Amino acid sequence: MAPAPHQAALGLLLLALLAPAAGRAQAEADPYAAGLACFEQLDFRCAIELLSAAALTESGREHGQRIDIQRKLAEAHLALGQRPEALSRFEHLLELAPDYALEPGVSPKIRACLEEARRRIKRRTVSASAAGGPAARRFLLGLAGGVELLTGRDRELLEPGLALELQLAYRLGGPWRLAGGLRYASHDLVGGSDSLHLGGGWIGAGAELELGAAVLGANAGLGGGYFGIAAQEGRGALLLVLHAYADWRAAVWLRLGLDCAPGLVVELEQGETSFTASIAGRAAIAF
Repeated sequence: MAPAPHQAALGLLLLALLAPAAGRAQAEADPYAAGLACFEQLDFRCAIELLSAAALTESGREHGQRIDIQRKLAEAHLALGQRPEALSRFEHLLELAPDYALEPGVSPKIRACLEEARRRIKRRTVSASAAGGPAARRFLLGLAGGVELLTGRDRELLEPGLALELQLAYRLGGPWRLAGGLRYASHDLVGGSDSLHLGGGWIGAGAELELGAAVLGANAGLGGGYFGIAAQEGRGALLLVLHAYADWRAAVWLRLGLDCAPGLVVELEQGETSFTASIAGRAAIAF
Protein backbone atom coordinates (compact mmCIF):
# COMPACT_ATOMS: atom_id res chain seq x y z
CA MET A 1 0.00 0.00 0.00
CA ALA A 2 1.54 3.33 -1.13
CA PRO A 3 2.07 5.96 1.56
CA ALA A 4 -0.25 8.89 1.55
CA PRO A 5 1.09 12.08 -0.10
CA HIS A 6 1.23 13.92 3.20
CA GLN A 7 3.24 11.07 4.75
CA ALA A 8 5.79 11.16 1.92
CA ALA A 9 6.12 14.92 2.25
CA LEU A 10 6.66 14.58 6.00
CA GLY A 11 9.38 11.96 5.42
CA LEU A 12 11.24 14.22 2.98
CA LEU A 13 11.01 17.09 5.43
CA LEU A 14 12.47 14.99 8.25
CA LEU A 15 15.29 13.79 5.95
CA ALA A 16 16.14 17.37 5.02
CA LEU A 17 16.26 18.37 8.68
CA LEU A 18 18.30 15.39 9.83
CA ALA A 19 20.91 15.38 7.05
CA PRO A 20 22.74 18.58 8.16
CA ALA A 21 22.62 17.41 11.77
CA ALA A 22 24.17 14.11 10.74
CA GLY A 23 26.87 15.99 8.81
CA ARG A 24 27.65 18.16 11.81
CA ALA A 25 27.82 15.12 14.05
CA GLN A 26 30.26 13.47 11.63
CA ALA A 27 32.41 16.62 11.49
CA GLU A 28 32.48 16.88 15.26
CA ALA A 29 33.28 13.19 15.62
CA ASP A 30 36.14 13.24 13.08
CA PRO A 31 36.95 16.58 11.45
CA TYR A 32 39.77 14.88 9.50
CA ALA A 33 37.42 12.54 7.60
CA ALA A 34 34.86 15.32 7.10
CA GLY A 35 37.60 17.67 5.90
CA LEU A 36 38.81 15.11 3.37
CA ALA A 37 35.27 14.80 2.06
CA CYS A 38 35.08 18.58 1.55
CA PHE A 39 38.49 18.52 -0.13
CA GLU A 40 37.42 15.78 -2.56
CA GLN A 41 34.33 17.85 -3.40
CA LEU A 42 36.62 20.89 -4.07
CA ASP A 43 34.95 22.80 -1.24
CA PHE A 44 38.26 24.23 -0.08
CA ARG A 45 36.88 26.67 2.48
CA CYS A 46 35.04 23.84 4.21
CA ALA A 47 38.19 21.69 3.98
CA ILE A 48 40.33 24.40 5.59
CA GLU A 49 37.85 24.85 8.43
CA LEU A 50 37.58 21.16 9.22
CA LEU A 51 41.22 20.18 8.63
CA SER A 52 42.39 23.13 10.72
CA ALA A 53 40.27 21.73 13.54
CA ALA A 54 41.81 18.31 12.92
CA ALA A 55 45.29 19.86 13.07
CA LEU A 56 44.60 21.02 16.61
CA THR A 57 44.47 17.39 17.69
CA GLU A 58 47.55 16.30 15.70
CA SER A 59 49.36 14.90 18.71
CA GLY A 60 46.83 12.13 19.03
CA ARG A 61 46.92 11.13 15.37
CA GLU A 62 49.08 8.79 13.34
CA HIS A 63 52.13 10.32 11.70
CA GLY A 64 50.76 9.75 8.22
CA GLN A 65 47.53 11.54 9.05
CA ARG A 66 49.39 14.50 10.50
CA ILE A 67 51.38 14.86 7.28
CA ASP A 68 48.25 14.47 5.14
CA ILE A 69 46.40 17.17 7.11
CA GLN A 70 49.18 19.68 6.48
CA ARG A 71 49.44 18.82 2.81
CA LYS A 72 45.69 19.07 2.21
CA LEU A 73 45.60 22.39 4.04
CA ALA A 74 48.49 23.71 1.96
CA GLU A 75 46.82 22.66 -1.29
CA ALA A 76 43.47 24.10 -0.20
CA HIS A 77 45.08 27.45 0.62
CA LEU A 78 46.86 27.44 -2.74
CA ALA A 79 43.59 26.73 -4.54
CA LEU A 80 42.13 29.83 -2.87
CA GLY A 81 45.18 31.94 -3.77
CA GLN A 82 46.43 32.08 -0.17
CA ARG A 83 50.12 31.39 -0.78
CA PRO A 84 51.53 32.62 2.59
CA GLU A 85 49.18 30.28 4.43
CA ALA A 86 50.13 27.45 2.07
CA LEU A 87 53.84 28.05 2.73
CA SER A 88 53.23 27.94 6.47
CA ARG A 89 51.43 24.60 6.16
CA PHE A 90 54.17 23.13 3.98
CA GLU A 91 56.78 24.27 6.51
CA HIS A 92 54.84 22.46 9.23
CA LEU A 93 54.73 19.39 7.01
CA LEU A 94 58.52 19.51 6.51
CA GLU A 95 59.03 19.78 10.25
CA LEU A 96 57.13 16.51 10.54
CA ALA A 97 58.89 14.90 7.56
CA PRO A 98 62.08 16.78 6.50
CA ASP A 99 62.69 14.54 3.47
CA TYR A 100 59.09 14.65 2.24
CA ALA A 101 58.79 14.46 -1.56
CA LEU A 102 55.77 14.85 -3.81
CA GLU A 103 54.73 12.05 -6.11
CA PRO A 104 55.21 12.44 -9.90
CA GLY A 105 52.53 14.36 -11.75
CA VAL A 106 51.77 16.85 -8.98
CA SER A 107 50.96 20.37 -10.14
CA PRO A 108 54.11 22.54 -10.62
CA LYS A 109 52.38 25.21 -8.54
CA ILE A 110 52.16 22.87 -5.55
CA ARG A 111 55.70 21.58 -6.11
CA ALA A 112 57.14 25.11 -6.29
CA CYS A 113 55.40 26.08 -3.05
CA LEU A 114 56.78 23.04 -1.22
CA GLU A 115 60.33 23.73 -2.42
CA GLU A 116 60.08 27.38 -1.38
CA ALA A 117 58.99 26.25 2.09
CA ARG A 118 62.01 23.92 2.19
CA ARG A 119 64.35 26.79 1.27
CA ARG A 120 62.82 29.03 3.94
CA ILE A 121 63.42 26.40 6.62
CA LYS A 122 67.02 25.97 5.45
CA ARG A 123 67.67 29.72 5.56
CA ARG A 124 66.29 29.93 9.09
CA THR A 125 68.43 26.98 10.18
CA VAL A 126 71.58 28.56 8.76
CA SER A 127 70.77 31.92 10.37
CA ALA A 128 70.10 30.33 13.74
CA SER A 129 73.36 28.40 13.52
CA ALA A 130 75.31 31.53 12.63
CA ALA A 131 73.68 33.49 15.43
CA GLY A 132 75.00 31.13 18.07
CA GLY A 133 78.10 29.86 16.27
CA PRO A 134 81.76 30.81 16.62
CA ALA A 135 81.54 33.56 13.98
CA ALA A 136 78.91 35.41 16.03
CA ARG A 137 81.11 35.51 19.13
CA ARG A 138 83.43 38.49 18.78
CA PHE A 139 85.24 38.42 22.12
CA LEU A 140 87.65 35.80 23.42
CA LEU A 141 88.76 35.91 27.05
CA GLY A 142 91.55 33.52 27.98
CA LEU A 143 93.95 32.55 30.72
CA ALA A 144 97.36 31.05 29.94
CA GLY A 145 99.73 29.51 32.45
CA GLY A 146 103.09 27.85 31.95
CA VAL A 147 106.85 28.19 32.20
CA GLU A 148 109.03 31.09 31.02
CA LEU A 149 112.59 30.39 29.88
CA LEU A 150 115.50 32.83 29.62
CA THR A 151 118.55 33.04 27.37
CA GLY A 152 122.08 34.43 27.55
CA ARG A 153 123.35 35.97 30.75
CA ASP A 154 119.87 36.01 32.31
CA ARG A 155 119.84 32.23 32.11
CA GLU A 156 122.90 32.15 34.35
CA LEU A 157 121.31 34.46 36.91
CA LEU A 158 117.69 33.34 36.97
CA GLU A 159 115.88 30.03 37.10
CA PRO A 160 113.06 29.18 34.66
CA GLY A 161 109.92 30.59 36.20
CA LEU A 162 106.17 30.82 36.25
CA ALA A 163 104.36 32.84 33.56
CA LEU A 164 100.68 33.79 33.73
CA GLU A 165 98.73 35.90 31.28
CA LEU A 166 95.16 37.13 31.09
CA GLN A 167 94.30 37.57 27.42
CA LEU A 168 91.52 39.35 25.56
CA ALA A 169 90.90 39.36 21.81
CA TYR A 170 88.28 41.02 19.62
CA ARG A 171 87.35 39.72 16.17
CA LEU A 172 87.39 42.52 13.59
CA GLY A 173 86.18 40.48 10.64
CA GLY A 174 87.66 37.74 8.52
CA PRO A 175 90.87 36.41 10.12
CA TRP A 176 91.89 39.66 11.81
CA ARG A 177 91.94 40.24 15.56
CA LEU A 178 92.80 42.94 18.05
CA ALA A 179 94.48 41.42 21.09
CA GLY A 180 96.01 42.34 24.40
CA GLY A 181 97.07 40.88 27.69
CA LEU A 182 98.14 41.40 31.30
CA ARG A 183 101.27 39.42 32.04
CA TYR A 184 103.04 38.28 35.20
CA ALA A 185 106.29 36.31 35.48
CA SER A 186 108.40 35.23 38.42
CA HIS A 187 111.97 33.82 38.47
CA ASP A 188 114.04 32.65 41.43
CA LEU A 189 117.62 33.86 41.54
CA VAL A 190 120.19 31.11 40.98
CA GLY A 191 121.74 30.19 44.31
CA GLY A 192 119.62 32.70 46.23
CA SER A 193 116.35 32.97 48.08
CA ASP A 194 115.01 36.05 46.32
CA SER A 195 112.79 36.18 43.27
CA LEU A 196 112.53 38.58 40.34
CA HIS A 197 109.00 39.58 39.43
CA LEU A 198 107.72 41.23 36.28
CA GLY A 199 104.26 42.62 35.65
CA GLY A 200 103.00 44.41 32.59
CA GLY A 201 100.56 44.64 29.77
CA TRP A 202 100.56 44.75 26.00
CA ILE A 203 98.25 45.45 23.07
CA GLY A 204 98.52 44.36 19.48
CA ALA A 205 96.87 42.62 16.55
CA GLY A 206 96.93 39.29 14.81
CA ALA A 207 95.14 36.77 12.64
CA GLU A 208 93.64 33.30 12.92
CA LEU A 209 93.18 30.37 10.57
CA GLU A 210 90.32 27.95 11.29
CA LEU A 211 90.69 24.33 10.21
CA GLY A 212 87.49 22.66 11.34
CA ALA A 213 87.59 22.56 15.12
CA ALA A 214 91.27 23.55 15.15
CA VAL A 215 92.36 27.20 15.26
CA LEU A 216 95.89 28.43 14.49
CA GLY A 217 96.75 32.02 15.30
CA ALA A 218 99.43 34.59 15.98
CA ASN A 219 99.48 38.01 17.67
CA ALA A 220 102.20 40.64 17.84
CA GLY A 221 102.09 43.42 20.40
CA LEU A 222 103.87 46.23 22.18
CA GLY A 223 103.55 47.14 25.84
CA GLY A 224 105.20 48.15 29.05
CA GLY A 225 106.03 46.59 32.37
CA TYR A 226 107.81 46.91 35.68
CA PHE A 227 110.26 44.39 37.12
CA GLY A 228 112.43 43.97 40.17
CA ILE A 229 113.11 42.04 43.37
CA ALA A 230 110.64 42.37 46.21
CA ALA A 231 111.52 45.10 48.73
CA GLN A 232 113.94 46.68 46.22
CA GLU A 233 113.44 49.46 43.72
CA GLY A 234 112.09 48.22 40.42
CA ARG A 235 112.68 49.30 36.85
CA GLY A 236 110.46 50.10 33.93
CA ALA A 237 110.68 48.11 30.72
CA LEU A 238 109.40 48.02 27.17
CA LEU A 239 107.78 44.70 26.18
CA LEU A 240 107.78 43.33 22.65
CA VAL A 241 105.53 40.28 22.53
CA LEU A 242 104.79 37.62 19.93
CA HIS A 243 102.17 34.92 20.54
CA ALA A 244 101.73 31.83 18.40
CA TYR A 245 99.00 29.46 19.48
CA ALA A 246 97.05 26.38 18.47
CA ASP A 247 93.57 25.90 19.92
CA TRP A 248 90.97 23.17 19.81
CA ARG A 249 87.33 24.27 19.92
CA ALA A 250 85.92 21.98 22.61
CA ALA A 251 82.54 23.76 22.38
CA VAL A 252 81.11 26.77 20.57
CA TRP A 253 82.06 28.89 23.58
CA LEU A 254 85.19 27.07 24.81
CA ARG A 255 88.69 26.77 23.35
CA LEU A 256 91.63 24.83 24.80
CA GLY A 257 95.13 25.12 23.45
CA LEU A 258 98.86 25.66 23.64
CA ASP A 259 100.47 29.13 23.58
CA CYS A 260 104.11 29.86 22.69
CA ALA A 261 105.25 33.42 23.37
CA PRO A 262 108.78 34.60 22.61
CA GLY A 263 109.36 38.15 23.83
CA LEU A 264 111.89 40.89 24.27
CA VAL A 265 112.21 42.96 27.46
CA VAL A 266 114.05 46.28 27.03
CA GLU A 267 115.09 48.01 30.28
CA LEU A 268 114.30 51.71 29.85
CA GLU A 269 117.11 53.35 31.85
CA GLN A 270 120.17 51.62 30.42
CA GLY A 271 118.69 49.88 27.36
CA GLU A 272 119.64 46.38 28.48
CA THR A 273 117.65 43.63 26.80
CA SER A 274 116.46 40.20 27.82
CA PHE A 275 115.01 37.59 25.51
CA THR A 276 112.35 35.30 26.97
CA ALA A 277 110.23 32.46 25.70
CA SER A 278 107.23 30.96 27.44
CA ILE A 279 105.26 27.80 26.75
CA ALA A 280 101.80 27.70 28.31
CA GLY A 281 98.53 25.87 28.21
CA ARG A 282 95.51 28.07 27.82
CA ALA A 283 91.74 28.04 28.07
CA ALA A 284 89.54 30.70 26.51
CA ILE A 285 85.83 31.54 26.53
CA ALA A 286 84.17 33.06 23.44
CA PHE A 287 81.25 35.44 23.85
